[in-house]
Amino acid sequence: MAKSLHESLRELARLLGELNFQFPREGVAAGTLRDRTVRRLTDHLAARGRDLDAPLVAVLVGSTGVGKTTILNSLVGEIGPTSVQRPTTLTPVLVHHPDDELWLAADRILGGFDKIRLDADEASAEGSHSERPVLQVKTSEKLRPGIFLIDTPDVDSYVETNRHLALQLLDAADLWIFVTTAQRYAEPQGIDLLKAAARRKVAVGVVLNRVGHGSLLDSKTGFSEKIQQAGLGDTPIFAITEGQLQGGMLPDADVETLKKWLDGLAGDALLRTATARQALFGSLAEVLETSRKLASIFAAEEEQSQRAQTALAELAASQKSAGEHCWLETPILEGEPVSRFNHYAQAIFEEDSAEDSWIRKRLNWRRSLYGEKLSLRPGVEAAKRALDAAQESFMASIPRTIHPRLEDLDLEPSQGEGLGEDWKTVSLYSQWHRALSGAISAKQTADRPWREETPEAIFLALLMELYVAEEQTPVTFLEHYLTSADHEELKTKLRETVAGSVETWAEEVHEAMEKLVPATEDNPAQAKEILKLITELQEQWSQ
Repeated sequence: MAKSLHESLRELARLLGELNFQFPREGVAAGTLRDRTVRRLTDHLAARGRDLDAPLVAVLVGSTGVGKTTILNSLVGEIGPTSVQRPTTLTPVLVHHPDDELWLAADRILGGFDKIRLDADEASAEGSHSERPVLQVKTSEKLRPGIFLIDTPDVDSYVETNRHLALQLLDAADLWIFVTTAQRYAEPQGIDLLKAAARRKVAVGVVLNRVGHGSLLDSKTGFSEKIQQAGLGDTPIFAITEGQLQGGMLPDADVETLKKWLDGLAGDALLRTATARQALFGSLAEVLETSRKLASIFAAEEEQSQRAQTALAELAASQKSAGEHCWLETPILEGEPVSRFNHYAQAIFEEDSAEDSWIRKRLNWRRSLYGEKLSLRPGVEAAKRALDAAQESFMASIPRTIHPRLEDLDLEPSQGEGLGEDWKTVSLYSQWHRALSGAISAKQTADRPWREETPEAIFLALLMELYVAEEQTPVTFLEHYLTSADHEELKTKLRETVAGSVETWAEEVHEAMEKLVPATEDNPAQAKEILKLITELQEQWSQ
């Protein structure tokens, strides 16, 4: 048995809500688009798909100071405050006839909002605390049953939450009442709203407020041209001439035509249902297209993840090679270690060259007299310091070699809304850079690998293998300390120590960055399920 439209839309909202976009560059924009799409499905489409005969949700929308609240008060009696302080409408006001009370129960309509009922003597619900956006609810006998009339925050409010709230109400509405003035009807933001209404095929009425006396025809003609250019076609224009307010409200005659139009929509069940159906299927087509786009972005993250894994593997291999080259090029033992070794070697040479024990004793007395203890330890400590300095230099070179490579990796998102140059602040690259810095910092504070080895062995092997030519070293010293077998063993041990350290650093840096690559193996299956449901909805409910 086929699912109802309400059930299918709730299922689509659930599936979209489970999409976890993990590549930050596009994930930020896609996540925002996902959240808005889920809200549209739950707040409007699913609810309207279940209750097509519910009262129309009509919103008064427009820029700051165009008179939305004044018009609402004039239509239904004084509901909200009007003021020169902007923005005036901080918490939206929903007005309905008392007979429509049950439609607001159990979130059947406008389920994404908390509704706070105000008594007749209460002016506002400002300061109410709720995790969801709040609607102030009031009743008015002046409004016919069959319509909810909402005064929205300014779409150009300097308060970001107000702008978002106005957008959320537009997404949940069946009817847009666009309010502007004779001086401001050509503003780009208002024209963009009219174009959005045309794309969505939602019913629209426009109020041209504060029209100067004698300019009514010119203002309506000019505004009508803008409406036609926006793609709305035949849209009713309700002009209100400039004049004195009476008790903060317009004269009844000024809003009479607008009120009759709204009463006609509310009172005619067939016309009301047709208007709701028009908004439902116009919005549904837009939401399904957006959902298809989100599914495609989500599926594409699997390819991005694979490219990232491949790129990191290549980077790790090249970095290991670069690290080994860096070690070979680093002047590990110069200056103090060499001079201390030469001093030690010369002493050994003198002692080995002595003709008898008497001469060797004299050499020892002289060293004792001058406090010269024959020890390899000073040379070993100097060698350690040189090794530490070499490691610091090597570790400092890692960012210089890896960072440019990261920037060169081709991990551009193939789909999704772009974030311009700002993506670098949230990108996978930035996370890799931070992981790289963390790995380097950790290694710099860890024990050096050579501290666990025999200091004399490392010192001598380094010196013999890399820096001291045999022809410049007393043969008796080499014979005294290094047999041929020992020499090869020391050289092998040294190579293993250094190569192992370089390989370990490269692997640890690679692993730290690899952990940040999102796991996306389930993405294609999730996207496929969404695309299948979208296709079913389009086949079953396309208009």
